[in-house]
Amino acid sequence: MQRIMIVAFVLPIVAVPGCAGLTGSVYLTGTLAHELGHALVEAEYCGGIDGVQIDLFPPKILFHCRNGKCVDIHVEFPIGFVTIGPYDPGTPEEELRKRYKEVLLLYVENPVKFFDNVSREDAEVTMAGPVVGALISAALSPLDPQGAFDSAWNNLLNLIPVEIHGALTDGKIAWEALIRDRYPVDRYLIELGLVTLSVLVTAAQCPRYALETVESEFVLTLEMAPIALLDDLSKAVLGGLLGLTVKLREPFFVPGIGVGWNLSLLGPEYQKWLFALLDTLEWSLTIPWLGMPWKLYAVILKLIDATADLDPGYPSLGSYLGYLKVPFIVFLLVSLLRHPPSF
Repeated sequence: MQRIMIVAFVLPIVAVPGCAGLTGSVYLTGTLAHELGHALVEAEYCGGIDGVQIDLFPPKILFHCRNGKCVDIHVEFPIGFVTIGPYDPGTPEEELRKRYKEVLLLYVENPVKFFDNVSREDAEVTMAGPVVGALISAALSPLDPQGAFDSAWNNLLNLIPVEIHGALTDGKIAWEALIRDRYPVDRYLIELGLVTLSVLVTAAQCPRYALETVESEFVLTLEMAPIALLDDLSKAVLGGLLGLTVKLREPFFVPGIGVGWNLSLLGPEYQKWLFALLDTLEWSLTIPWLGMPWKLYAVILKLIDATADLDPGYPSLGSYLGYLKVPFIVFLLVSLLRHPPSF
């Protein structure tokens, strides 16, 4: 199974009071350690590491494996750090993206069949990320307790078995393998315990900050729920009206990460492009009429929507509009400065 592990927790969807540690070196180190956990276990299945190449522009860590395959960690905006592999050296990025979309299409069309193909190897690779990320965060917590807590907490959130708008958390892959008797229960519980213990260790060093952060993430994610669900359900209605096949899956709620309804739109590219254009127009007309904080929440959701390429897992504008999304992004940023019309 081609594995592309996407971290769904690099930055929370909204700012949490006092979260200066989110941009600190300990937080980023913990996040990168998460991806290193994925990459190192994947490389081990490929015979071990034969060499490492580090590129600065664009940022990438490339592992050359002894069986001739490659595994890399790179930055993909707005998701964050992404681990991809194994693949043959020299494979174009467009080909890797195409393979990922093909795998995601299999999931969209038949989630049960997709998870029936998940192996113990897949589960071990995915679980390694949160475990390594959380343990490294706990080890570095004396340097920056708040940044370490943010990282460890987000690793724990990543173990929630859920899909987040086309991105499967590590916990989702591991859980599906577990309930199919392809991953040992005792190992799963030990790894879950290690991540939870790391969160408690870091929280003990900044208890007030940890409590405020968790509380704020729950509250703010709940506050965003009406706009997020309205956006997703309006997508489903608009897609259906345009003749696209709407695949509704399940709602999700992950504190500080997101809330919404998982869905996909399947059909010809021109219909998807028309859908994206109409969806953009719809929100361009709606956002100026919203007051705070609804306007802020809508702008955040649509900025993510316009910059991410999640097709076919989720109908994001960034997947279909190309350069046409640029004026919409500018409009979103400018709209924050505007007041709703008054009569």
